[in-house]
Amino acid sequence: FEGSARDFWSEARGRVLQKMSPDALASLLHKIEGSQGEVRLRTYFFGDFWDKLPQAAKDHLINADRLFYSHEGAHQSIFNDLRMACEAVLEVVLWEPYHRWLQNRTLKDLRAVPAARDKRPFGTLLGQMLQQMREVPEFNQFVAEKYPTARQFILKDLRQALDDLLSRRNPAEHPQGGRRRSSAGEVQNVYRKFLGVGRAGILQRLLSLEPKP
Repeated sequence: FEGSARDFWSEARGRVLQKMSPDALASLLHKIEGSQGEVRLRTYFFGDFWDKLPQAAKDHLINADRLFYSHEGAHQSIFNDLRMACEAVLEVVLWEPYHRWLQNRTLKDLRAVPAARDKRPFGTLLGQMLQQMREVPEFNQFVAEKYPTARQFILKDLRQALDDLLSRRNPAEHPQGGRRRSSAGEVQNVYRKFLGVGRAGILQRLLSLEPKP
């Protein structure tokens, strides 16, 4: 066999892939894409914050990364993966601490506690969080007490970013509603906003929050 070692392994790999069934090949390629996506996300976007992400968030971010690069940022399903990743992070970083804080308040404050988390569909958490930000004074008190230096981020920047994501995700997932689908450029802008391309990402900023004791 003539040629470089790289050519040899490339040909050997090709022969192995040819012998695999279509389902096995698809599964293998999906795993390879996922592994490459995780390396890319850890190296270029999250760094050490990657290890702080819940596994569900990692899985959805890897899928969003795969869709972003395989469809040049134009795939509408990216919105849903970003939403699910955000919900997994929000539940750990803000939602559960908020409920623990409320449970230490008076009975009057406890009236603001929404129904138990496990009694609601997981997909509604982002909407519930936005409702708390808009309508429940106790949430503002919680932020002021636990995250005094991050109030601007949580109550304005985060709220606007989540509102924008939810408003774009809904017509993307339910086009029968008649609302305009986002352009490729808009998908890319939202993706960059949450992952931190050219700016501090929403997810990284969330993971960096440290509540006061």
